Amino acid sequence: FLRCWMRLPTELHDYIYDFLTSPGRKADFLTLSLVSQTWCRYFRPRLFARLILKSEKDCRMLCGMVRSPLSSWLAEHIIELRFHYIIPPGYPLRTALVRFLPACRHIRHDFHDKPARVLLSHNAALKSSLRSITSLTLINCDFSSFRIVLHVLGDITYLEKVAFWKIKWLDDRLTTADTVSDVCAGAFSHVRSVEMDFCTNNVAVPAWILAAASTQHSFTRSAVPAQMWTTIKLFQKFLGDSTYNSRFDVKEATAGELDRSLYQAVVLIG
Repeated sequence: FLRCWMRLPTELHDYIYDFLTSPGRKADFLTLSLVSQTWCRYFRPRLFARLILKSEKDCRMLCGMVRSPLSSWLAEHIIELRFHYIIPPGYPLRTALVRFLPACRHIRHDFHDKPARVLLSHNAALKSSLRSITSLTLINCDFSSFRIVLHVLGDITYLEKVAFWKIKWLDDRLTTADTVSDVCAGAFSHVRSVEMDFCTNNVAVPAWILAAASTQHSFTRSAVPAQMWTTIKLFQKFLGDSTYNSRFDVKEATAGELDRSLYQAVVLIG
């Protein structure tokens, strides 16, 4: 089996992995891992590819496992972490945990909103924990300003997907004068999807991210160029700000292939 398996294209591997690791299918991976020792070594690590942590105790347990010589191999196989309702004081532990997982690329954190909403800030610990991921989903939390939102996203070097649900911030839209100062350190050149649901402004984040991608602008420069600023204005003017949601998908395209609607846009980055 393994000889035939290794001959398959990697795309088929990914498809089968996604199918088997979907809800209700992990038992199939477990069954395959019990066939033989060879299959066990190959399939059992996949059981831990996507983990859901629901308490600070779960975080401490996983942290201890990946730091233990007997089970440190797990760190190389965990590609997605989902945190459910883990709020301070457990949040700093979460940021530390991600740093021990070099293969982790997807983070989903639902902070819940009771008894109080969590206010996220831009700090060195958060920056370090998010640096190597490619997908960030946040649910039910606040930022002190829109600039902080961009700072946090800009710290993710290879960010491909952003999904925000009920994320709130002070609606302080950046102006032309603001763009001269430090907005963030990102370039957003790898972004392929931005989804916003019930946020303070469902167009602001995708407008800035996708404008940077389409104009190949890096925020490490001193100021936002006129071309990018015009693109941001176009997003905000013609795509509007839905009260409920917006979704923007990116694909490489050539001139004339732009296809956009109120909730979807294809951004030229080629």
